[in-house]
Amino acid sequence: LYYGNPFLHMPCSNINQNDIISGGNEKLIKTLIEVDKDYKPESICVFDTCSTALIGDDIKAAINLAQPKCSAKINYIPSAGITAPYLGKAIEETSVNYTEMMHPPENIIPDSVNILGQYKESFCKKRKRGKYPDDAFELTRYIEALNLKLHRVMICGNLEMIKTVPQAAVNVISCPTWGIPMAKKMQELFGTPYLKHSLPTGMESTSRWIRDLAFFMNRQEESEKFIKAETEVIFPLFEKTSNL
Repeated sequence: LYYGNPFLHMPCSNINQNDIISGGNEKLIKTLIEVDKDYKPESICVFDTCSTALIGDDIKAAINLAQPKCSAKINYIPSAGITAPYLGKAIEETSVNYTEMMHPPENIIPDSVNILGQYKESFCKKRKRGKYPDDAFELTRYIEALNLKLHRVMICGNLEMIKTVPQAAVNVISCPTWGIPMAKKMQELFGTPYLKHSLPTGMESTSRWIRDLAFFMNRQEESEKFIKAETEVIFPLFEKTSNL
């Protein structure tokens, strides 16, 4: 999943063949304490893999032993691919865990929108991180064309950003496999509504995505003006390529 972005630096417990036999909990505890000391983070997320899941390492127990020695709050995100018969189901079960780090909103920000299901890139509105603009870059353009405000893109950002995700007025979806389970859980926990259209591709699907959001936020006039202007720019190229 390179997508033109720099590779992610992530501390790990560095288990080896012997640990696969004897268990990797001691190394995980040691790593958590070292990460807390070296990075001084507010939060640490622990992700497991197929190897530790196969041998049944009790990661929650390791976290409970490490937590009193760490200043950071440690969260466990079960993420082993083998925990479900197919990858999509494993992703669904992984993404909802991020809602446990969110806080109930003290207030809802009017005209604000979250994008859920962005898993390929760490989104930055001011610049492209990699060689290519990502999905959230384009979806943000649609949101702002309706005179709405982007609030958060999940999954990315620091802990403070994750805590405040429920302050948005509505959730829209990028990748449905990542985004819809999280949206459903946020609706259950915080009452945040969500729109089901996802991954708009092509003029018809994209127009439907924009109109769906515009109808919910009462921005129909803005949406029709935007769609008309975009179509006028795109259609000659669309017609030309359709005939190739």
